[in-house]
Order: sequence, then C-alpha cells, then structure tokens
Amino acid sequence: HSVSAGDVMVIDPANPTTITQSTGPRSRLVAGIYSTEPGFMASKRDWDDVARAQGGPALASVDEDESVSYSVLQLAHELDEIPLAVVGIVPCKVSTENGPVRVGDLLVTASTPGHAMRDENPQVGTVLGKALQSLETGTGVIEVLVTLQ
Repeated sequence: HSVSAGDVMVIDPANPTTITQSTGPRSRLVAGIYSTEPGFMASKRDWDDVARAQGGPALASVDEDESVSYSVLQLAHELDEIPLAVVGIVPCKVSTENGPVRVGDLLVTASTPGHAMRDENPQVGTVLGKALQSLETGTGVIEVLVTLQ
C-alpha cells in the first residue's frame, strides 16, 4: 500500500534495511513516523550532500536571497526513501481502537494500518511516543512527541 505523511512506520522483517507501514498492534519493529518536516531524520544518506549533488531545477527552489532549498518530499521522491521522524514533534495518524487518546498517553502501533493507539501498559520496545493532543473517537491526526522506547 502507499504511505503518506503521518503514517506509523515499522522495520520490514523481510528486508530489515527498509521500513514499511505498520499493520499490527504493539509491534516491537516500530521505527518512527513518516514526516514531511522531521526535526531529525533517520537515514543512511546525508540528504544535504544528495541535495547538492542532485540539485537541478526540478528539486531546487531559489529564495529571494538566492539561497537554494529543497523540500523533504522532493528529496524523498528522488531518493525513493521515506522521510522518517525518529525524534521530535510531528503529526501522527492515531486510532481510538484501544480507547480515547489523551495528552500524555503512550502510543504504540495499532491494528489500523499506519496508525498509533494508546496503551496504558506498553511492553518495552513498542512505544512510539507520547500524545500531545487528544482524540475522542475514530481515527485522526494529532501532534506526537516521538520518543521510541
């Protein structure tokens, strides 16, 4: 399936050097959140070096002060790589399948693909982060402090 910003991502057990959308609850393979503006990004590459090497008109935008900038999504598409937030505050898709999500709740992968859910007593290695917003019912997107544990 295709992934988008806010999706919870896990290590692909069939290919441990790649990540894929989460599909099951309380996964110990949780890796981070697909983010278009991660504070810190997990990657084997130095994206700044790639941007300088690849920086043609299709990837670059020139600011008023003539500095060149690249969007995370442009580089991700060029590199065929998912921008993965492993720390920081980012939007995350969540589900209330395990009860309403409250500020401060610890979040783990949900059975809803690409979503997180609250867990009152998570196992070590399953925590994605902490909810910074609430969600009463259904699914939605909230701000999450990514703190893999």
